[in-house]
Amino acid sequence: MYRGPVTHRAYRRVAGVARWLPPIIGIVITIGLGMFGLWFTWMGGTVAEVAAGREPDIAVRAPVTLYMMIGYMPA
Repeated sequence: MYRGPVTHRAYRRVAGVARWLPPIIGIVITIGLGMFGLWFTWMGGTVAEVAAGREPDIAVRAPVTLYMMIGYMPA
């Protein structure tokens, strides 16, 4: 049975994996930037202000959501 050149078999193998790479990379970047946004708001004192009830909870949710949306754009 003829299986084709090694380069064609390697291409088919890489192409099979490559179609899953953009969503996986997007998810990893999104989670990473979301964690960065949460860390940034934590270090800025916003999380403590929300926990104390001095600021609305949107002050934490909005930046984290924005970072996550930006993180998925490259994918």
